[in-house]
Amino acid sequence: MIIKRIITSVFLLGILAIFMSVDWLCGLMITAFIAVGLYEFFSMLGKKGIRVYKLFGLVLGIIIPLSIALRFELT
Repeated sequence: MIIKRIITSVFLLGILAIFMSVDWLCGLMITAFIAVGLYEFFSMLGKKGIRVYKLFGLVLGIIIPLSIALRFELT
């Protein structure tokens, strides 16, 4: 089990290292990692029987880093 996690981690770190060379692509990749992490987090809470607003949390959790990565500004 731990070998599988180590292989996955090395693979994902390699992909992240490649995508860090392009600014906007780096922001999108980090947002994708955040989205997957939030989905897993909300799924674990749901399995524990804790009532969660999964869609609301995912949408806000994705909008915030996207607004930073794509430099959305209120003028």
